[in-house]
Amino acid sequence: MPLKIHYPKKNGKHRRKLLVAQGKCDNIAKVTVTLVNKATGQAVPGGQLLVVNNTKVWGFRIGNLSLGDYTLTVTQTNSPAITETADFTVDPLPAPAPGLAPTITAPASGDDVAQLFYPFGTSNAALTQCTFSGNGQTVNALSTVQGPDVNGDWSATVDANACPAGGGYQLTVANATAPATANNLTVTS
Repeated sequence: MPLKIHYPKKNGKHRRKLLVAQGKCDNIAKVTVTLVNKATGQAVPGGQLLVVNNTKVWGFRIGNLSLGDYTLTVTQTNSPAITETADFTVDPLPAPAPGLAPTITAPASGDDVAQLFYPFGTSNAALTQCTFSGNGQTVNALSTVQGPDVNGDWSATVDANACPAGGGYQLTVANATAPATANNLTVTS
């Protein structure tokens, strides 16, 4: 299986201070991730490689990003090494106002997701629901939610290994105000 970056999108705009980069790989134990601020040419410190029980996906969580252009480099040290990059711009929005439904930054409706993926977005209050459902399966990921932090950023881990590959899935997150959904998601094996 080739190395792949699902998020951030190449040459895309990322609107949060929190980034949860994610994708697929052959072996998470052989993956390294570096985020470089293009203005300074320096690696951004403080990122965390997210390691879980699925060795075929990778995730990288880093917060407090500032306005600017970045390059994400993911390397899998096979023989030979495989490298993927994604250039993107961070242009953060302010924290959400009270009384609004949460948002989902990624995945967006129509996206492909790995069998283990890391949704994230914003909310002004604690999430009360984080479910992934479709094709007769429902995964409750509320216990994995981190945040929201002072910027309103939240993230979660969805383990959809029990879900058959294919389309027709939906991610739903909610706070006390209302739900938000990402529809027509496709699980890739």
